[in-house]
Amino acid sequence: MLIIWLGRNKDTDTTKTGIRGRLHRVHRLLSVGISRTWTLPVVLGWGFLSHIVVSVACCLFGMAIGIEGISVLQYFLLVPLALCINAIPGAPGGVGQGEIAMAALFELASPGHGNSQAGVAVMLLLRIANTLVGLAGGVFYATGKIDLREVEYRSDNAS
Repeated sequence: MLIIWLGRNKDTDTTKTGIRGRLHRVHRLLSVGISRTWTLPVVLGWGFLSHIVVSVACCLFGMAIGIEGISVLQYFLLVPLALCINAIPGAPGGVGQGEIAMAALFELASPGHGNSQAGVAVMLLLRIANTLVGLAGGVFYATGKIDLREVEYRSDNAS
């Protein structure tokens, strides 16, 4: 409600760094994003693509460590479920929570194969891969030549 009120309040100065200015910028971003009809399908498409890529990566991790009894289709079901369970706030960063979820789901998907430890290994490999991609992005960002404040200033003046 506060974001909506600040968005309607025309005397809010968006150049201020206080909470009012920040909330006003969030409201403006949300209102511009919602007003475009293609935004929601694009965001949903990127989310769907992201889950496919992560599921394929986990499938490849599972094949690399020799997991038996879990098909590729099961990976596409189990990995998003484990990531949703991992997103439930319970531990900082979901540490341990995602591993337990993946272990339980892998054991349910292939009883008798002893894949609970393999599920933990797949989740740990996914965390390592996410960390490496994040570090590479950090290096790219740190060595970049674009000043994000200038980009924000240009986008503020364009609207």
